[in-house]
Amino acid sequence: MPNSSLPSLPPHLQTALGQLGRRWRWLTVLHGIGLFILSTTALLATGLLLDLVLPLPTSVRIVALGLVVAGISWAGYRLVISRVMAEISRAELAALVERNHPELEERLTSSVELIEETGSDVAGPLRELLLEETDVASRSVDFNSVLGLRAATIMLAWAGLSAVLMFGPLAVPDSGHALLMSRFFLPWSNLQRTLLYRVSVENGDRVVARGSDVQITVRVEWPRGSSPGNHTGSAPRNVWCRWTTSSGNTDRRLMERVPDTTTYTTTWPEVLEGFEFHVDADGSLSRHHTVRVVEPPAITGLRLDIVPPDYTGLPPRTTDAVVGDVTVLAGSRLTWRMQFNKPIQDARLKLAGQKNSTAWEAKLAEDGRQATVDVIAETGGPLQVELIDRDGLERDDQTYRRLIIRDDQPPTLTLSGHDRPTAVRPTDAIVVRAEATDDFGLRTLELELQVDPTTQDHQRIDPDRLTGRQAVEHFTIDLSQLKTSTGSRLTYRVRVTDNRQQPAPNETWSAPRVLLIDPEAQPPDLADVIDRQKDTRDRIEKARSESLAARTTLSGTRQEALVALKNQSPFSGNNSLRKTGADLRELAGRVDGIARQLAAHPLWRPLAPSADRIARTLLPAAAERLEPALEAALADKATRLGQADEDLAQVLSAFDDLLVEFDLLAALERDLLELDRLARRTGRLADDVDTLSALAGDGNAGETKIEEQQRQHDFDRRKQDLTKQHDDLRGELDGLLDRRPEVLEAARQAQLSRLRALGLRARELAAPQSDLRRELEEETEIPPGLPDEPTAAPGNPASTPLGRQQDLARQAASQALEIASQLGTDADAARDAARFARQAAQTARQLLGGQIEDSGNAAKTAARLAAAAAKSLEDATQAQPDPVLLRRGRDLANRQQTETRMLAAAAGSASGRRAVRVVGQQAITTATDLLVDGLDRVAARLASPPVELPDHGQQARDAHAAALTGRQSMDKAHQGLAKSQFKPAAAAAAQAAERLEHTARIALDAADISERPDTPVPERVGEQVTSAVEQLEQSRKGLAASRFDDPRRPGRKPGSKTGGKKGGKGKSSGGQAKGKGGKPGQKPGAGQPGKQDGPLSKTAKQLRQAARSLSQASKTLQPGQADPNKTAAPPGPNDPDSKDTSGKAGTGSSMAMELKRLEAELSRLSGRAWGRLPGTLKTEILQAARRDPNGDYARLIRFYFEEISRPGRERREGGSP
Repeated sequence: MPNSSLPSLPPHLQTALGQLGRRWRWLTVLHGIGLFILSTTALLATGLLLDLVLPLPTSVRIVALGLVVAGISWAGYRLVISRVMAEISRAELAALVERNHPELEERLTSSVELIEETGSDVAGPLRELLLEETDVASRSVDFNSVLGLRAATIMLAWAGLSAVLMFGPLAVPDSGHALLMSRFFLPWSNLQRTLLYRVSVENGDRVVARGSDVQITVRVEWPRGSSPGNHTGSAPRNVWCRWTTSSGNTDRRLMERVPDTTTYTTTWPEVLEGFEFHVDADGSLSRHHTVRVVEPPAITGLRLDIVPPDYTGLPPRTTDAVVGDVTVLAGSRLTWRMQFNKPIQDARLKLAGQKNSTAWEAKLAEDGRQATVDVIAETGGPLQVELIDRDGLERDDQTYRRLIIRDDQPPTLTLSGHDRPTAVRPTDAIVVRAEATDDFGLRTLELELQVDPTTQDHQRIDPDRLTGRQAVEHFTIDLSQLKTSTGSRLTYRVRVTDNRQQPAPNETWSAPRVLLIDPEAQPPDLADVIDRQKDTRDRIEKARSESLAARTTLSGTRQEALVALKNQSPFSGNNSLRKTGADLRELAGRVDGIARQLAAHPLWRPLAPSADRIARTLLPAAAERLEPALEAALADKATRLGQADEDLAQVLSAFDDLLVEFDLLAALERDLLELDRLARRTGRLADDVDTLSALAGDGNAGETKIEEQQRQHDFDRRKQDLTKQHDDLRGELDGLLDRRPEVLEAARQAQLSRLRALGLRARELAAPQSDLRRELEEETEIPPGLPDEPTAAPGNPASTPLGRQQDLARQAASQALEIASQLGTDADAARDAARFARQAAQTARQLLGGQIEDSGNAAKTAARLAAAAAKSLEDATQAQPDPVLLRRGRDLANRQQTETRMLAAAAGSASGRRAVRVVGQQAITTATDLLVDGLDRVAARLASPPVELPDHGQQARDAHAAALTGRQSMDKAHQGLAKSQFKPAAAAAAQAAERLEHTARIALDAADISERPDTPVPERVGEQVTSAVEQLEQSRKGLAASRFDDPRRPGRKPGSKTGGKKGGKGKSSGGQAKGKGGKPGQKPGAGQPGKQDGPLSKTAKQLRQAARSLSQASKTLQPGQADPNKTAAPPGPNDPDSKDTSGKAGTGSSMAMELKRLEAELSRLSGRAWGRLPGTLKTEILQAARRDPNGDYARLIRFYFEEISRPGRERREGGSP
């Protein structure tokens, strides 16, 4: 700017030029803006056109966008920013004015320049003059007209038009312009390219399961929404799907148009890898879509934990539920444990029912790879697992799975007899056998008796007895305790329930049964027995008829053979012979079944050998003769057929004899049915005697004289009535014994068998006593004057060498049985253990006989065998060692080694040998005491009624006297041993052995039953009946001797009743079924130890013992019982058959029998199934096991015979284990 001290332009010129400068600036900027808009729209239009026309790749589009942006930026700078920042001088403004106003003749320009050139040489006056002229000339000039608005306005108009053309279509919906703009300004974005069509892919981006089919569906539309079908020739000629796989492979596929639609589809089958694709419709491109391929959600493991209901007692179990049927009990708690191949977002277990389905949500683990479902099993059906993974991929597992619900079945109930109305006597006791079974256990079993419309009686089995899945119980309906009259009708039925808890226990009722009271009716069990007998007899008769038919056929065939031989014609009877032979073999099998049935019946058992002979000898012999007859010449054929005919004649004769014997035994069985009735009558009589005892003795406090007299009158009347009942009962039992002497003969033979067993025991005792005598004779006497160590009686016989060796032998036998049960009888370890057990028992036997030197050598052998047995056991169980068994084997070997050393030490000194022999003599003496007591009892029973065999009783007395003499000699032998006086001791031992042998000869001679008549009645039955007779005799005496002033049984009041009262309607009588453990006639608390019984109470106890004996005899005669003649009851503490007495060393003879029995049974039972053992043998074994005082050993015997005889074991070829 010029200096203010210098000349300046006139003011109005300065103002005018200033205003013109400002006008120039904003007109220049407006013009630049217009140019900028025009250039910008031109650049954008160029870029959009290129993107629309050319399918440029993303990189080129990014470059194009960069160029356009750069051009727009440059244009903005050059056309707008630079103009905003531009400056114009006053000279230039003056020039602009003079260009439009030439009349100024450059005065304005000259003036401006003169003023601005501060160093000009122009004189002041001239300058002033020029300024004046310029001022005057410029006053008529319009400075605003110098710069017009037209150029700027036109430029802005063109700029606005271009902007409208460029951006106006954005306001039109679905015009596609916005898409073009977006594609241009966002070249890296995934947007479709719309040239003529809008290409839309349905569900383009997706996640699919590996191996599944992928279908691409595309809709092609005009940008404004009009369908191509509305424009002629506007449908795209080709629609291509182009893709690039994850591995980089590219390809394309022509898509198919769905007729009459704007939809195109294509399908990729079994896609295994992901890919990216887009669709090209005549240049119009869809967005790029990605298909991601993942593993489908799947179950890799499915386990089902099943917890059955508590009442079943079944253990929880786990099963693989991946595929197939799973059967569970209703009410079980089910836990499905699922494992997946990948994290899962949602899982459900779906049960498809018949009407509707049920789904359970699974509880997912944190990692989503595991899940559980807990349900209660109620309904079954197909199971499906529905899965949704975290990618949203769903899968319905179609693997076959089915949940099968097994309902808890109601218990089954079977009653003995039939459902038809039954006539019974008013004094009968009806026994109802109820057999109930359930799949998981029983809860209640009861009998309901409807006496009359208002009275019911219930008998319930103690629930403690219903501990298994099966129960066989007997209910007793004692009609004598009910007030019934002739023609009365009683109805009973049985109910059983199981242990089910929810929703309620299952129950089963039997069909109602009617009892008709008729004094003339037959015994209750007679009809069943007759039916059973008839069935068996019919089977025998049918077998005989078939034998007769076979003989008739053979006779005809033989006659045909003779005719063919005579006429020399062909023989055509071979087919008949083959059929007859097959029929005979089949018949033999059925007769063998009859033999087994006969053997299972205690009374019919004597017929079993005859039937067995027919089945195994006669019929097979006749069938075998027919085989060679088929190929024999006619003459020989006729001969063989004749022999077969003779065999069948024997068969028929044997059948005839069998039927005769069967009829006799059947009649005997029907007669012996009275035993059960008599047992019940005896039990009721015992109850009545208890009632009578309540009337005796002192009365209650405050009882008047009249009341006492009335009570005495009732006592006398009741006693007289009971005495008559007792006599009638005894008379009926005596009458039965008179009609059936076979019962008494069985009792006699039972006593003779016992006498024979005692004779054998005496002979067994004589052997070690004789051995002891020989050893004492060889023992050197201690010279007089030498000190003699006294021999103290052993404090504990079990701690003596004999006691320890016997215990060692017993445990060795137990170990042998255990090894055989685990490894088999053929195993070397089992054989070595058995050898050791036998050698240990042999050592104990020699110790018992005082054979010190021999027992020492035997002990050495036993120690060697024990070590070998322990080593064999270690070798045999090396793969699966049993620590307990191995430790026991080593312990037995060490103990036997120790005993060997102790025996060697004892044998080295006279006092040691003497001590061993003293213990042996004591053991023999103890066993002889038992023998003497047994002979005394047998002798008394043989001599007294009802057995009454006085001659045999006297012989038993003689045997008893001989045994007693031997017993006294044993005392002398013991005294001599104690004083080291071996010669007198040896003499006494010799006399004792001779007396024992003499006892054996007398007893065995007296026990000879070869001359006795045969009896089919089991010996035990005879003993039980005769025992009942003895008890009845004693009770009769006690009843007769009873008096009114006898002391009353404690705790009883006059007039109190012992029986349960009848129940009213809906009430229980309080009676429990007999199955609870009570015996016939047994009263609660009767005869309990610690209570002082009065005379009548003793009588009642005797009657109950008689009732018990008769009841046991009746049960023994039931079918299916073991052979009573071969089964001995476990011996009591005073029984001579006992092995040992408490705390005393045994005799060793029982040990010998034990090992002999075990060795024999090992040989016989190896390979046989326990269930097929004859009943008698099984009973013998188990009874023998029970007789062993060692509970563990008895349990091992039972375990051995149950385990070692499983099916499939081969029989040993020979030798003992």
